[in-house]
Amino acid sequence: MLVKTRLIVLHIDFKDGTHKCLLDDDGGLPCKEVLDLHQPIQRGPDILAEYLEVDAGWVTFHLVNVEVDEDNTLFIYYTCMVPAVLNNLKGQWVEVGKINDDQGYVQKIVYEAGQTLLARF
Repeated sequence: MLVKTRLIVLHIDFKDGTHKCLLDDDGGLPCKEVLDLHQPIQRGPDILAEYLEVDAGWVTFHLVNVEVDEDNTLFIYYTCMVPAVLNNLKGQWVEVGKINDDQGYVQKIVYEAGQTLLARF
């Protein structure tokens, strides 16, 4: 079974009320294959460093969901929040309400991630 970590990186700007999510260039969530099945969270900092100019050491990652798709791939979803929209190395920041995915799946999981983070604060 293939195991992948998907990372939902959120930014909430309290000044203008925008809620943004980092998406890859194809409009999906950043993702990496898990190499050590005992520590899938290790991919979170790897993904973050690939997409943003940030030291992932100060970022806290929270588990959001675990799912298996029709190809028998296990996806482990983590989320984190960054305090400001940082410089991108890859990907794009998109307002959550403007995420364009045909089936609404990305918006659904991003909403779950937001709820997870709010419950932690």
